[in-house]
Amino acid sequence: MKKNSTANKTENVSGGDLNQERNISEDEVLELKAKLEQKTKEADDYVELLQRNLAEFDNYKKRTVKEKDVLYNSALIDIISDVLPIIDNLEKALQSCKGEDQGKIVEGVEMILRQFKDLLKSYSIVEIEAVGQKFSPEFHEAVMHVDDSNYGNNEIIEEFRKGYKLGNKVIRHSMVKVAN
Repeated sequence: MKKNSTANKTENVSGGDLNQERNISEDEVLELKAKLEQKTKEADDYVELLQRNLAEFDNYKKRTVKEKDVLYNSALIDIISDVLPIIDNLEKALQSCKGEDQGKIVEGVEMILRQFKDLLKSYSIVEIEAVGQKFSPEFHEAVMHVDDSNYGNNEIIEEFRKGYKLGNKVIRHSMVKVAN
């Protein structure tokens, strides 16, 4: 740069062998630097905005997957709640037929019951353990209470209706008789 605030610059003009000299003042250089800084800041702002949008979209995807799982489990619980009384009746039918000599009926009912239980297992639905366990209001519903020194405190001695759960979510509590 010259001390009189001008700079000499030689540019090669495309398409020919002509050389041109162009004088650029220091003010023009400062103005161009300011514009460059402004455009660099705008580009950085756009990159930051894009990164934020990508993060928000990733969070949205995770949230929708989670919501879908919750909806799926809720729908599954509604369906299984409708199937459980059928299983209860099949179990009662088995109990009433076992004393009699009706092997084919018992065999058929056992097969249907096994199919229902396999269906529940395929959906990760499990029975809640009850008899011999400590009573827990989280999993059991006490409908009877007896004082019996043969059993421990709050021990479940009889199950009237099986309870079921999906993961940690109880679909239906076990209906039980509790001792002491």
